Amino acid sequence: MAGLDSAAGEQGDGSNKQPVISINDLYTAQDIQGRPHVSGDALTSDKGTLVPGDKNSGDGPKTPAEQAFQGGVDVLAGKLKELGPQFEGAIKLSDDALVTAKKNLDERMPELAPKMIEAQQELTAGAQGLADQYNKLPASDRNNADQALGELFAASDPAAKQAALAKLSAFPDLQAAAKSYSDTMEKHAPVMKEINDLSTAMETAMGDSMMLRLRYAQILGAMGDEEGAQKYSTEAQAMMMMFFGGGEQPPEEEHRQRERIPGMQEADMTPFMPQRDA
Repeated sequence: MAGLDSAAGEQGDGSNKQPVISINDLYTAQDIQGRPHVSGDALTSDKGTLVPGDKNSGDGPKTPAEQAFQGGVDVLAGKLKELGPQFEGAIKLSDDALVTAKKNLDERMPELAPKMIEAQQELTAGAQGLADQYNKLPASDRNNADQALGELFAASDPAAKQAALAKLSAFPDLQAAAKSYSDTMEKHAPVMKEINDLSTAMETAMGDSMMLRLRYAQILGAMGDEEGAQKYSTEAQAMMMMFFGGGEQPPEEEHRQRERIPGMQEADMTPFMPQRDA
């Protein structure tokens, strides 16, 4: 019987020499007497005998577990190929929506842009006038003014607005400034709503188009389609750079409101909220 040693060789002397098998030899194809040994990566052959294999070798046979796992991967890959047109169709839908949103925006902005600039200027002036009158009030009167102004800008119908304005009758200058600012907001509300709706549609379509590409790239990558994953990932990153802009913002820009529409700063339609003097 073969002995064990840490290195291959022979032991004994004369005609009584016996082959010595190293421990490593047990994990090769066969021992010196021709009996098949179980390799660490061996497979069971069709006849039920053990055959050696190296799962780390590209050409070697896989273990039963690896074969079973690969079978699952193959099924998923086949399913992905079958569903590919559905994923790509969804991306096309988002692209079509983006094209439509941009077309609508481009068609309306030549008319809307001057109106938005006018709204910005008038709203800024109105808010400043209201703030000036508010800050002239004695501190003891400001709580009452706060309540009336809050009701005015929360009102959605003319009667409620008139009732809120009536509560400011003790402060005629503030009342006039509040009415002027409220009227200015109402005047420009339709234009600002249209601009907001157009830019929101653009943002939504762009977000869909980017995120669907990123998700599809992740699926393709998980299935081993590196080329397809790279394609959709690159497209999504390019869209992200175009939409959000590239590079780091300088410190003074970090807290500035991002333009919803390139080149056009959205007018602030937030109702006036008094900023009390220190």
